[in-house]
Amino acid sequence: PEKDASNYYLIYNSYQYEWIARYVNTGYPNTNIKLMADINLNGKSIDPLGNNSSRYSGTFDGNGFSISNLYIKKTANDIGLIGSTTNAAVVKNLTVYNADVSTTLSYVGAIAGLFRGRMENVHVVGINVRGTSSVGGLAGQTNENVTFINCSVTGTETMKTISGTNSNVGGITGYVDNSGLTLTDVTVKGVNISAGTERAGGIAGDTAPKMTFTNITVEDTNVTAPKYIGGFVFYLRNGSTVNGAAVKNVKITGTNSGQVEIGGISGSNSGAVSTINNAVVDNLTITTPGERVGGILGLANAAISITNSIVKNSTINAAKNMGGITYNLGYGSSLTKSGVQNVTLNSSITSTTTDVAAGGLVGVVGWSPANTVQYNFVDRAAINAVGRMTGGLIGKIDNTNHTVNYNYVNDTSVTSGAIYTGSLVGYRDTGTFSNN
Repeated sequence: PEKDASNYYLIYNSYQYEWIARYVNTGYPNTNIKLMADINLNGKSIDPLGNNSSRYSGTFDGNGFSISNLYIKKTANDIGLIGSTTNAAVVKNLTVYNADVSTTLSYVGAIAGLFRGRMENVHVVGINVRGTSSVGGLAGQTNENVTFINCSVTGTETMKTISGTNSNVGGITGYVDNSGLTLTDVTVKGVNISAGTERAGGIAGDTAPKMTFTNITVEDTNVTAPKYIGGFVFYLRNGSTVNGAAVKNVKITGTNSGQVEIGGISGSNSGAVSTINNAVVDNLTITTPGERVGGILGLANAAISITNSIVKNSTINAAKNMGGITYNLGYGSSLTKSGVQNVTLNSSITSTTTDVAAGGLVGVVGWSPANTVQYNFVDRAAINAVGRMTGGLIGKIDNTNHTVNYNYVNDTSVTSGAIYTGSLVGYRDTGTFSNN
């Protein structure tokens, strides 16, 4: 292929594309590539561009063109259109149609297996990606301060699967390792995401470092695993932030009993205070025989701040320990200016002596230091349980001096066959509780 004045190889057809992939893999990883036409690979099995011995470090510019009918089937790690990259890599202005990518091992995605660098204006339409662990719609795993800007994964009627037989499966990336991940204006729509053992999410399966989400949407999507599931990600860690989130028409299914930790945005959190702001969860269904479940957060395992957020038109089916927003608030968390509207919580516990801890807003406010619940609402909700500690607002408030003020419950039913049941709170030990 010819080069342009900026030293980009210009790719006009599938033969040139196959040539450039071989060229990169034979020791020229910093090659810059620019598509000059739509490329149809016709389902022919190809090798990923870049691998662990020659990690791609150039710029791949789709130039507004597309690659269609991508087919890769391997028995190795680092599988995708691009196998492995350095943090100098840039992929931009590219759409991939009908990506069928699989491996019997790990680190597999439609665009990259193991990705470092930046993706911008990259879209996948029609996807079947399969592997063991670290399986993602765009990248199997990301390392070293990766950025995704204006990227999307969209399923079609016949191609809408992202699955791993083990763990860490996500609509954008399976696992985030080392130094963080920033996502801005990213969408996942119309796909089925599943992990065989644990850790699945609409955006990412799990993460080690901080993540920053801005204007992110997961829509018309199913996420399934035995446990540890989030509409965005299983775990928010180390001061992660979510600012502008939409979860619409999403079904989350956890198949295990016990402590499954499932949330409409995140299953759990840890480390420095994470923040969720301006989240809208609409028409979410969570179904599990397990516990620790919430419309936004499953388990607050550390301090978290949730504000200006709403869960509406949604149903949560679990054993116990659940809330319209979160199962619990603990460790100095705050929940403010948020609400639940037209949400149903169904507990499967049949014993009247079991503490269900189910609340229209929060299941349990507990674990010191004190937590704050202010200026929130529950409207047209239904909390259905047989066991104890069920409330229209909160199931249980423990003996720390929490602040619960200026919240209201409207047109809501609380059904229970046991003691400690209330229109506002099922059971309260102590703390400031006023103007509710």
